[in-house]
Amino acid sequence: MSDVEFSNDDSSNRISENPFLLLPHSLVKATFNRLYWTDIRNLKKVSRFFNNFITQNNTLLPRPRLSDLKITSNSTKKYTYLKATFIMMDNNKKFGLSERVPNECTNYNSLRINSILERFDLTNIQSIRIKSKGREVIFQVMNNHFKDETTVNFLELTIVRCPNFDVFSAFMGKMKYVTNLVITRICFTNETEVPNNYILPFVRNMTSISVAECNCRIHFINPQMIDNLFISNPRLQLISFHSKLKDFDIKVVECIKDRQLYCSIDSSEDGECQQHKNFLIILPFKVGIDITDEFIRFFGDGPYYISEYSLNTDNLCYFSVQYHCEVCMRLKIIRLLYTVPEIWNEHCDAR
Repeated sequence: MSDVEFSNDDSSNRISENPFLLLPHSLVKATFNRLYWTDIRNLKKVSRFFNNFITQNNTLLPRPRLSDLKITSNSTKKYTYLKATFIMMDNNKKFGLSERVPNECTNYNSLRINSILERFDLTNIQSIRIKSKGREVIFQVMNNHFKDETTVNFLELTIVRCPNFDVFSAFMGKMKYVTNLVITRICFTNETEVPNNYILPFVRNMTSISVAECNCRIHFINPQMIDNLFISNPRLQLISFHSKLKDFDIKVVECIKDRQLYCSIDSSEDGECQQHKNFLIILPFKVGIDITDEFIRFFGDGPYYISEYSLNTDNLCYFSVQYHCEVCMRLKIIRLLYTVPEIWNEHCDAR
């Protein structure tokens, strides 16, 4: 926590005369860091001085942690409707709010959701689920409250006809440490351009990622994004990409083969090679898909061989490949599953 900075406005002149504020900032900081957030809340009731002091420096003091956050945002011709559910970490207390935002509004500081978000410590959250259709109001609001070092175990996004890629990108930049990412749909308006070299900012923590592009013109996944995900996330094992980008699946498989190529058993404390983890790739199902053709396309004359497979059934098929590491003799396994995302059967108004 940074040093406590005290408000200098006229309303706090009498507060600044209090001997408490003559203490060194480091001592004040250490004192409040030892308090639990409920103690600070109770301290506000002791006197007007403490109430004003804590209120004015709320963002610098220990706050309750938020466990789960679920927000939906739906834009109509006149309004954007927000609905949010909050679950606290310590006591699982659950509460929510709903509010209506006129579409001509561009300043969201007065929204009630701000006063709730600022009460909480948002640095480490179990899950965030966002469904946004239309205007980017919710991302504008979230960008004012989340820090660049936010850690999230599970992040799920459904984005339909978002008109501002930069605001969305700024939000993603704050979600740097995500363990599991699910984007059930991502879609921007016709006037919105998505850079063809956009890179997701996630580093270190990610173990699974699932992204389904909308069936409109938007391309979200790109080769640089795939490369960076594998370079920055050594624990990544489950990759589900449904994209219209040609041959993106070859790039995914190549990244996994490159990772499995090296054996790290000599540098491993537990005697297990960390490069030979089993991988699962989920890809778009194609009519007339042939497993033999897919195997040749991905693995050619390499050491991998097919260990199991299933024939096409109800737009679903899979096959597994493997081979033994010559150093540690552990199996290197890659499983490929082909499915059709539900959203590809839906009409998109952004087209």
